[in-house]
Amino acid sequence: MLFMNNEKYLPSGHLKKRFCIFTSAGDNNNIAKLMEDKESRNWDLVVAFYGNSEIAYRNIAEKSDFTFIIKGAKFQNLKSIVVSQPAILSGYDYIWVVDDDIEFTLGNASILFDVASFFDFDVSQPAFSSNGKISHEITRMVEKEKLVARIVNFIEVTCPLFKAEALFDFLNIYDGKMAGWGVDWWFCNYLGSNKKAKFAIFDKIVVKNMHDSEKTPDGKREISQYMSDNDRIMQWEILKNNFHYKEFDHTVFFELSLP
Repeated sequence: MLFMNNEKYLPSGHLKKRFCIFTSAGDNNNIAKLMEDKESRNWDLVVAFYGNSEIAYRNIAEKSDFTFIIKGAKFQNLKSIVVSQPAILSGYDYIWVVDDDIEFTLGNASILFDVASFFDFDVSQPAFSSNGKISHEITRMVEKEKLVARIVNFIEVTCPLFKAEALFDFLNIYDGKMAGWGVDWWFCNYLGSNKKAKFAIFDKIVVKNMHDSEKTPDGKREISQYMSDNDRIMQWEILKNNFHYKEFDHTVFFELSLP
């Protein structure tokens, strides 16, 4: 790849915004659907590019505040950058670790950050639209007129929004190997999602999680290039047994509603 040494670094003197979106993006990404007017948004965009297309890379580099090239899954690449170049993600209040194919159907990233920080949640996420993939029923948008958020004990790995200190706490014990499957159970167990009311799903901010058939021309998940589903499941089973973690029933503790 001719572009392998063209990583874009945050320029000297770059004034960071308060919030950050981190994503790993491949050739078939949907990053443009996350973008807002650069002058009004309250977040920086940091991208780990794992694709093979120089055109796709150039398009991402033009939109992002920082881009680097690395092969791996989202949390694997996040761990790598925190270890090798910690200054890049330091100084943010909240970091949204999001898949590259998420599409907003209600609200936007700036609102998501503002709401999460206002309520001081440790980990949260937008609700998922029924028009897209629903892996866990608790993440599906609940249509109630005044409902703002549900305080829950589970946040999915697709697009968790972390208070920065909670994320770095988890990354200190995350081994950098597990890809996708089980990572959400890991951070939920470690950060105490079943014990404290600091995890939330926002039903007034909604994203579409693309079906696998919509993500790539052949309908195959790009993460499978790096590790098979069976291997990822096995990793989680070993970790769960070693640390006595639980896959507990998904629970809504209470709802936050407008008066």
